[in-house]
Amino acid sequence: MGDAEHLYFGQVAGCNDNTITRANSEGTIKNTGNVTTAYVGGIIGLNNEWISTSSNKGTIIANSIKNIYEGGIAGKSRGKVINSYSKGKVNIEGTTAVIGGIIGENSGNVTNTYSIDNIQKEC
Repeated sequence: MGDAEHLYFGQVAGCNDNTITRANSEGTIKNTGNVTTAYVGGIIGLNNEWISTSSNKGTIIANSIKNIYEGGIAGKSRGKVINSYSKGKVNIEGTTAVIGGIIGENSGNVTNTYSIDNIQKEC
């Protein structure tokens, strides 16, 4: 992915400022670049608005020099995640990690959403 200060990375979009409905991701997401902070999710890297009726069944692998925010649906969410699920694999390779089956770091709302992810942290 190259060198950058911040990386927003997801199967559907890096950053969401609108509505995403019925998005589904499968396969592998892998960040291998030198970034200071990485926001990585199965659907969205950074969610600012609305994710509904969406799912992730893939593998997410994130690597960062300092900070990783990683989740099955979103790496970081300030918006809403509703009627969604994740049942894949979330794998972190980095020094500081915030990991969640659904969302790595959440300051929004989560409703009727679940995770059965296999979550691993590798040093």
